[in-house]
Amino acid sequence: MFGRRVESPLPGAPWSGGGTTAEIVPVALPGLLGRRTVPCVRFADGATFRLDDLRDAAAGRATILETVTGDPLAFLFRADAPAADSVIAPLAAGADPASWILAHATGYDGAVSLGSVLSAADVVSLGAWASGR
Repeated sequence: MFGRRVESPLPGAPWSGGGTTAEIVPVALPGLLGRRTVPCVRFADGATFRLDDLRDAAAGRATILETVTGDPLAFLFRADAPAADSVIAPLAAGADPASWILAHATGYDGAVSLGSVLSAADVVSLGAWASGR
């Protein structure tokens, strides 16, 4: 059908790697015509990202993701993505540029803490899982 994405099958079993786990959860998000439920990926620490965004990141089409609900506020980003003066840049110092970092905001002071580090192989595995392969 014109204008619609081809839907990939949703993964059934949880994913694990990089010292964390992830599962598919439905999340009601605001839309143009009210709220709609979209598939999201929730990591073990509660950080929840849109499934489509995670697929884009694994395919190299995105480098920094933000949680959908903001509670808890977290970022998943490729280690070479943040600007040098960014608050998340120190977390990426010394990390493999192809790795991905899950960081959490610690409060209203703008500080962040390290959640998990996903290797390039973990990201490939996560992308395959998110795409139902």
